[in-house]
Amino acid sequence: MGLVGPKGVSPDVVKKWEDAIQLSLKEPNVIQTVEKLDFDIDFKRGEDYKKEIIDEFAEFKQVMAELGGKK
Repeated sequence: MGLVGPKGVSPDVVKKWEDAIQLSLKEPNVIQTVEKLDFDIDFKRGEDYKKEIIDEFAEFKQVMAELGGKK
């Protein structure tokens, strides 16, 4: 699960947003709620999260191509 914003958001705004999210993820009630939902907290800043999504999409695309080739 992640949060995204529109292209062109000011880097200052992105940093404030990321800092606020990272801080909130240290709150005991947030941690407890996330654990109840059976999620792990794995905070990533924008570029790292973007890379993860791109990599996962490429992997998913490859798996789908392989599965499609077996029909």
